Amino acid sequence: TILNIILIKKKLKKVKFKFLLFIIIFLNYTNYTQITIDGKVVDQNCSIGLSDVIIKNIYKDSTVLSKSDGKFCVLVDGVYEFSKKGYFKKTVQIRKDVFNIIQLEIKSTELNEINVNTSQKPQKLKNIPSSISIISQNEIKRNYDISLVPSLNKISGIYMHSGALNTNRITIRGIGARNPYGTSKIRCFYEDIPITNGDGESNIDVFELSSISNIEIIKGPNSSVYGSGLGGAIRLNPKKGLLNEKKIETSLLIGSFGLIKEVVNANIGYNKNSLNISFSNTERKGYRDNNEYNRKSIIINSTHFLNEKNVFTFLGNFLSLKAFIPSSLNEENYLNNPSSADYNWEQSKGHEDNKMGIFGFNWKHYFNNKFILKNSLFGSFRMGYEPRPFNILSENNIVTGIRSRLEKEFEIFNEKSNFTFGFEIFNENHNFQKHENLYQNFSSINGSVQGNIISDFDEKRLVSNIFFESNINLFSNFKIIVALNHNRTNYILEDVQNFMTSNDQSGSYSFNNILSPKFGLSYLMSEKVNVFGNISHGFSTPKLEETLLPNGIINQDIQPELGWNFEIGSRGLLIKEKLQYNLSFYRMNISNLLVSRRTDFDEYIGINAGKTTHEGIEFELNYILIKSNHLSFEINKSLTINNHIFKEFIDLDNNYAGNKLTGLPNNIINSGFILKNKNIYCSFNLQHVGEIPVTDNNLIFTEKFTILNSKIGLNVILKESFEINTFFGINNFTNQSYASQILINASSFGGNQPRYYYPGEPINHYLGIKLNYIFKN
Repeated sequence: TILNIILIKKKLKKVKFKFLLFIIIFLNYTNYTQITIDGKVVDQNCSIGLSDVIIKNIYKDSTVLSKSDGKFCVLVDGVYEFSKKGYFKKTVQIRKDVFNIIQLEIKSTELNEINVNTSQKPQKLKNIPSSISIISQNEIKRNYDISLVPSLNKISGIYMHSGALNTNRITIRGIGARNPYGTSKIRCFYEDIPITNGDGESNIDVFELSSISNIEIIKGPNSSVYGSGLGGAIRLNPKKGLLNEKKIETSLLIGSFGLIKEVVNANIGYNKNSLNISFSNTERKGYRDNNEYNRKSIIINSTHFLNEKNVFTFLGNFLSLKAFIPSSLNEENYLNNPSSADYNWEQSKGHEDNKMGIFGFNWKHYFNNKFILKNSLFGSFRMGYEPRPFNILSENNIVTGIRSRLEKEFEIFNEKSNFTFGFEIFNENHNFQKHENLYQNFSSINGSVQGNIISDFDEKRLVSNIFFESNINLFSNFKIIVALNHNRTNYILEDVQNFMTSNDQSGSYSFNNILSPKFGLSYLMSEKVNVFGNISHGFSTPKLEETLLPNGIINQDIQPELGWNFEIGSRGLLIKEKLQYNLSFYRMNISNLLVSRRTDFDEYIGINAGKTTHEGIEFELNYILIKSNHLSFEINKSLTINNHIFKEFIDLDNNYAGNKLTGLPNNIINSGFILKNKNIYCSFNLQHVGEIPVTDNNLIFTEKFTILNSKIGLNVILKESFEINTFFGINNFTNQSYASQILINASSFGGNQPRYYYPGEPINHYLGIKLNYIFKN
């Protein structure tokens, strides 16, 4: 019996051991096979993955962090709070059986966290060894948002002339100041779609500002992946559609000189797909005669996260613009009758009538979290009709192209580095005809009347850029950037009207291959302060009319402008992150200076006339004096000091060496403040612009001027889903008289005085209201 009892106990021990072993295996099995819920946290603007995002279940005491590529997994569904330094917190319902995409919005004042796209591989602004400025949507909203002028002119190193809403010229570090009309020698992009045409001219003032998320500005030829333009690059980033959100926004703006602006924006977002559509209509009679303006636009932006490895986006912007042109005035009319239009432009009712469209398809494929392929197919069209006193110009322009690049991450000395390799090719077909304008044969009521054809040309341009850029982190706080851009540009000109005759001006021209290298260093002195330096090369190809001789024959000797940029600078956050600053010192040496010599009303020829030297200091400061839940007060300042001169410049019998560069103020100072409490906000900005050389001989300068703009508003949120924003603004508060744009080296014809000046607008006001409604799921 005792033996049996002992045997039974042993058997019971074996059974207990097997049962315990079974329980352990079962629990471990269920743990390893437990279903998880996956997702990814991305930057709302550039869709890159965000690491170390704190993901907290608000009903349970559980927290996880996102991985380096932004991916995360949680064990249960429910409501989670997503937070990361530099981003606004977001509360989201996490769902089973789907891959959850969470978008976080950047705080525009967080210098250390802002991601920029200037090297294709988005990087923190603090790590980039170049002068880059960001204009946020909040900054645009603080200003008179029917024009980019107030926002751009606050940025050091930049000056935007504006003769009218449709007559503008942007200069960066003096580059583009000598262009007679429009913005030139600066490459501009609408996200990844080139806005700059084959002639090197850009028109960014036609884009609806309420649809722009932010604007990135690269100063100088530092943007290898964007073509190494002499002046730099401007990238307009459109608002992205928001996932899991349905809302509608409407706004109405009325103001002086017959201003009426209406905007309607709708967002439809689901878990992986979003659609954002915006319609705007802007009408204005204008301050001057023959100054009416009417623009209608529709913007479509959709994002589709197909799966964990593929993201597809579509972007389309279509607009209709009809704007009359008052043109420039001579000194007498500028001083005594600034609201008048030039007599000939008013009699002919000169204007531009454009139908334009720009669109792009983007596909991003993740082979893994360290290897990405990005492809973009893009296109644009423009149908233009422009009656001028001297002729009528009719244009049809079609552009198609592709951008493709590979981004690879690797390690050196246990530090993460990356490289980008890609190319851009676009083809432009430009047909332009000129007809006689017979307006003088009819009553002034009729305006322009089209007559016989004068000329008919087809221009085909093929532009290609191959680029490489590598960001090498030698240590955790020391980075080297090495980049190279190769450009090839050629065009074919066909004289349709005189084809195969003795007057045939047909021909072709290929510019020499241009290699533009860049080398940069970035050193983080601390987590908050960065110093940098770079050496970079850039170029600007001549426009078509600059390559033609007076007899219409192509000048085979004309060459692109070339330049080297040398720069050192620093950016950082000080005083407990309340003070943010940017400081740069630069010198640019430009050779093969292109000079457009006017030979008739609508005829220019180009020559390579010499060299220029561009030196300057740029400084920006933003200081938050007060910051609490109910009150904030911040001041901002910017300073630009230029010393831009002709180093060598001989034009005909004139030697202008040592003279100041034409069309650019010698100094610009901005100073302002922003005050906000829980619901009320107001902003003031004072801008001082120094005198501007009007002629190459430096005998004529504009007067320096100071203007003050202000805005006050009330923003109220009702029931967390309905927002009302009303505001009132005053531009040119002191009613300052000034020249808002100049036509440099204007010629006089028929004994008339040269017309150098576009008068700035006197004091004017505007009043607006915006409504925002979010539909609850």
